[in-house]
Amino acid sequence: MTKERDALLAALYVLVDDHVVAPRAGRGRQPLLSDSELIALAVVTLGPLVVMSNLLLFAYWLRQ
Repeated sequence: MTKERDALLAALYVLVDDHVVAPRAGRGRQPLLSDSELIALAVVTLGPLVVMSNLLLFAYWLRQ
């Protein structure tokens, strides 16, 4: 990964961990990834796909 993407991922993780996801409380086995880590990775991984799909839909709309 590039330095910018690493910084984005770290900032996104901190934001999600501090403001969005409540800490897990309960019994049982600890998950391999925390909720905050999973959300941050999903956003960074799926973000470009969402942008591309929106561009394709916009291009389709323009051709109509």
